[in-house]
Formats: sequence, C-alpha cells, structure tokens
Amino acid sequence: MLHATWVVTTAGAPVTHQAIRGEVAAVSDSSITIKARDGVSLTFAVSADTHVRARSQGAGADGAIGAVTVGARALVTGVGASDPVAKHVVFLR
Repeated sequence: MLHATWVVTTAGAPVTHQAIRGEVAAVSDSSITIKARDGVSLTFAVSADTHVRARSQGAGADGAIGAVTVGARALVTGVGASDPVAKHVVFLR
C-alpha cells in the first residue's frame, strides 16, 4: 500500500479517511508530510489526539511527534478529505 482514501458513514454522515506510507518529507509539532514512492505527498495536521508509535526491530513503543525525523519511513492514517488530521503515526527508528 502506498496511499489510500476511503469514505465510511458514521452517525449518518460520511467521513473520509486517508492513509499514506513512505518517507517523512517534513515534520513539526503541528504537522507531518509523507511522500510515497510514486511521488504523491500528503500533509496531516498533528493534534493532541494523534497517537505516535515508534517501531524498531519488529517491536513497537509509544513515541512522540518530536522523535520523528525527516527521511524516516512512516505510515500515517487520518481523517479529513482536505486538511486531514493524523490519528496514527507509525515510524521506523
């Protein structure tokens, strides 16, 4: 999987979900941009509700957005058709 967009109905309203896997192109306390192998980039806002996990040698641990570095491999999932908000960030150390 490089990137995906899908829509579900929640409480009678459509909700757009997005996911992308690739290299961290930019990261700050408030956003993260991922560039997939096919050149597609997607920027997600980072909020207090964003869950960050660090993976190393097959094991995972809670992490913080401040530990994510440009060039790291990552998977980000979030909600929103435009200006999506990250729900989960998983990155490789």
